[in-house]
Amino acid sequence: MSGNDEYKHGCCASERRCDPGCCSDEAEMNAMETDAVSGSDVQGCENCCSDPYGGASCCGGHECAAEDSNDTNFSGCSGGCCNAVTIDRKIEIQYLYLDLASCQRCMGTDEILSGIIQQIKPAFEMGGFTIEYAKIQIENEEMAKNYRFESSPTIRVNGSDIMMKVKENSCGCCSDISNTDVNCRVFEFDGIDYEVPPTRMLRKAIVDAILHAEQDDKFQSEYVLPENLKKFFDGKSKINSCDCCNE
Repeated sequence: MSGNDEYKHGCCASERRCDPGCCSDEAEMNAMETDAVSGSDVQGCENCCSDPYGGASCCGGHECAAEDSNDTNFSGCSGGCCNAVTIDRKIEIQYLYLDLASCQRCMGTDEILSGIIQQIKPAFEMGGFTIEYAKIQIENEEMAKNYRFESSPTIRVNGSDIMMKVKENSCGCCSDISNTDVNCRVFEFDGIDYEVPPTRMLRKAIVDAILHAEQDDKFQSEYVLPENLKKFFDGKSKINSCDCCNE
């Protein structure tokens, strides 16, 4: 199916706009091709728009075809669908970390994340999206405060952490760097904690964060530098300032 094909009484495959019967029972989209990003088939209205072009609910937050369509049969979206909210076509992905020279989990996550972005980027660009990817080393307390950094490594999509919570364990690499006990992030998947996230888990988390974007509540509260990070920066600073270490 081409990007310009439309599902009457459903959603079109390009701009994800809906017509009067958006996702009604007769609007089953069983013929829709496999989603290029998630790898899952969209089979019917319960999954309408759950791909790179749409959102969690049927066309929610997307443009109505009535705005620029020549379809005279269009009379608007039912059930509040679309709500005339502008689609944000820019996707910002940030990778925030403490060290890429010796920290095994930071380096491993960086490698997997870079590969995933290369995989999903073409599909999103075909839909009119742009992906901007930035790797940011958090080098000191000031940077941690500016970025409201909580744990290393952190992956954010449009400003929001892709993980619902921070979970950590002891990190030997960062402990060696700072000469103190430091914990770093682990990624929980199917009940198992991973220091380097599995590719399947990370890809799903990123795509879900893009499709179902929500503002991170943590940005609404006052930031307090975690004691764990304070120990890391203090220890690293002491090592770097030691005359004997610089000889």
